[in-house]
Amino acid sequence: EPKAERSMIESTDHQPEFLSAKELAMKLKRSVWYVYAMRRQGFRMIGGRTTVEAAMIWLERNPHPHQRKPKNLKATQ
Repeated sequence: EPKAERSMIESTDHQPEFLSAKELAMKLKRSVWYVYAMRRQGFRMIGGRTTVEAAMIWLERNPHPHQRKPKNLKATQ
């Protein structure tokens, strides 16, 4: 098999890379605090690891994880 063909085949057999919060932050070009904010907003990292693909899907649905949800305000009388 020629080398170019072999590398194309290997690239299609992509195994997901499971990343820590710090590694994910580097891949997303964000700070680790951004990933922590994602987790506060409900992003799950099973065993403290996740994939870039899972993070991107979550971010499509939750575009601003760094913004805190407003606290419940008590009704004023």
